[in-house]
Amino acid sequence: MTDLADRLQRLLGAAAAPQPRAAPGPRIDQAVDGVWRENAEGRCFVAQARYALDYRHGDLSLREALEQGPRLLQAAGLPHVDMERLLFIDTETTGLGRDVGTVAFLVGVGGFEGDWFTVRQYFMGDHDDELALLAELEQELARRDTLVTFNGTTFDWPLLENRYLYNALPAPAIQGHLDLLRWSRSLWRNVLPSCALSALEPAMLGVRRAQEDVPGYLIPQLYYDYLRTGNAAPLAGVFYHNLMDVVSMATLLTRIAATINTPAERAPELDDPVAVGRLHERLGRIDEALAVYAAAAACGDAQRAAQAHDHQGLLLKRLGRFEEAAAVWAVQLEGPSPTPTIELAKHLEHRQRDYAAAREVVQHGLLLVQAGQIEHPWPDDLLQDLTHRLGRLERRLARAVGRAQADQEST
Repeated sequence: MTDLADRLQRLLGAAAAPQPRAAPGPRIDQAVDGVWRENAEGRCFVAQARYALDYRHGDLSLREALEQGPRLLQAAGLPHVDMERLLFIDTETTGLGRDVGTVAFLVGVGGFEGDWFTVRQYFMGDHDDELALLAELEQELARRDTLVTFNGTTFDWPLLENRYLYNALPAPAIQGHLDLLRWSRSLWRNVLPSCALSALEPAMLGVRRAQEDVPGYLIPQLYYDYLRTGNAAPLAGVFYHNLMDVVSMATLLTRIAATINTPAERAPELDDPVAVGRLHERLGRIDEALAVYAAAAACGDAQRAAQAHDHQGLLLKRLGRFEEAAAVWAVQLEGPSPTPTIELAKHLEHRQRDYAAAREVVQHGLLLVQAGQIEHPWPDDLLQDLTHRLGRLERRLARAVGRAQADQEST
């Protein structure tokens, strides 16, 4: 018993003894090249990077963004916006929610300034610095009033608006907002496993980040660790991550603009020409959509050609150009899609009233389905649809024959 008491006393004494404190790490102004900036609301830390327009970020230069960007602005309904009025913005936050507990502790903003693309990063060393950060961001938006973001319409900008509201401040007014995530999904969601910026960079921009980059999911914890310990060394990777996000948005804008403005004759070279055609449709650029579909339909890939023909024919049908649509479907009856068979049969039955020709198309389609040459996620449903259509055509033909016989007898 005495031995146990002695052991407990020693353990309790060791626990109560002051523990040596780890040496503090570098401050933020030692870990990151930047300065503290004072304003009427307090202070925040600011880092700046400048890139010449000939700087290549992966496969593309920043000068190309200046050259190609106006085409995308035109397509996005922002034709009167000058490229120097664009503010590329990306936030690093304490979480993924938009409630009052989520704070943007680092905001990177970039823009074209003469012969340079300049990125400034505003960082709050603690929560008391938020007002100063918001004041600096307001000054940036006073100079540039059109945002370019990646998922910013649903996350970054609403979060920042909430932070102004939380601090009883009016959010700065913006004149336009170009969200590159939406455009990227429209163009590449069928050819990439993900349209996250981390997936687009290597696949579409040729960008390979340095080892100092940190994954996005770690960033909130790194900031909390900094607040707890004062060690800013791990935040150097967060600043690098944010900087690369902003610069990548500039070259991603270039890539998107170049893709949607690819001449129609080069459509087969695109990663997904059908997606480009569909985007033209949504933008009301009908002639461009039809030209892209026609070029893609002429490529050697049977699957891609079938998809292009389907969209081409359906667009012509929506435009009321039924004979042109029928001609498109007629040349694709041997293809893997069921659309030409169904649409041509409907056209012949309901518009041309040529029941015999419609029956021939349906019978041919049934043979292809039974032989497994037409692809459909639910082949039994397709088979049932064609069988039902064939039965209706047979009845219509029988009634037509009966009427013809009755007419002959009456004469």
